[in-house]
Amino acid sequence: MGCCGKSRAAATPPRTADARQSRTSAAPLSAVQLRSVAGRGVRVRGTATGRVYEFACAGARATVDRGDVGAMLRTGYFVRT
Repeated sequence: MGCCGKSRAAATPPRTADARQSRTSAAPLSAVQLRSVAGRGVRVRGTATGRVYEFACAGARATVDRGDVGAMLRTGYFVRT
């Protein structure tokens, strides 16, 4: 007699790295490119989403959720690209 969970686990297809990567690497539909004009690298937490955006150096770019853009632009450290 088999265990109840074995047949259920066998029926579930394995997840592939490609499927995970395509979900996480796609830019959100409501995203905006920002460029850092700060004189150094900065890490910022978005006020609307709580996401962390990292700009490695001055001139670095990142894709930012539209909800976080306004607050980031008001700092004077970022511009739209």
